[in-house]
Amino acid sequence: MKGRSWSMAVLGLFLTGCAADPPARTYVLAPPAGDEPQGLVPVGMPVLQLQRIVVPDYLDTTDILLRIGANEIKASPTGRWGERLSQGLDHALGAALATRLPQDRIAVASSSDRSAKRLTVIVDAFDVRPDGRSVLTASWTILDPNPDVAPRTGRGVFATPAPSGSISDASIVAAMSQTIGLLADRIATDAEVPPS
Repeated sequence: MKGRSWSMAVLGLFLTGCAADPPARTYVLAPPAGDEPQGLVPVGMPVLQLQRIVVPDYLDTTDILLRIGANEIKASPTGRWGERLSQGLDHALGAALATRLPQDRIAVASSSDRSAKRLTVIVDAFDVRPDGRSVLTASWTILDPNPDVAPRTGRGVFATPAPSGSISDASIVAAMSQTIGLLADRIATDAEVPPS
């Protein structure tokens, strides 16, 4: 009887501990996809093909990470990404470029369309600092399908301050989304430069 009472007490404590922690919330970086079917490209519309974004291994996770020191990061206990960060970046940057380059069809794919311009992006760092500021360091290259056209390259560091108030998973996601928008602004400017 004592063994059963002890088991019930342990089970009760376990259930109480589980009930005290709210379930982790799931976030995505990209806004909802538009109504246009992704497979259809209007005839004659130029295509900018976004290759899979390369990110450091430590970032390519479903954990929402906060940098808490020069060499230390911490995963949020209350929030996580709905997809690996590299996939979230693909979708978010693709959506951001689509609004900034309405004359181009943005295709997020790893296969190659020989008539499309190709955009490769390498993320060196994408950190959220202890004060909630989002900092993204990235480089990119735009390759024209015409081999006689020189590639357009760029590199930048983009930062978004944290929204006012306490730092939360939602504020981290908002700051990171805005930072991706800053990267999209620069890439769009480079993509609009006529080939020389």
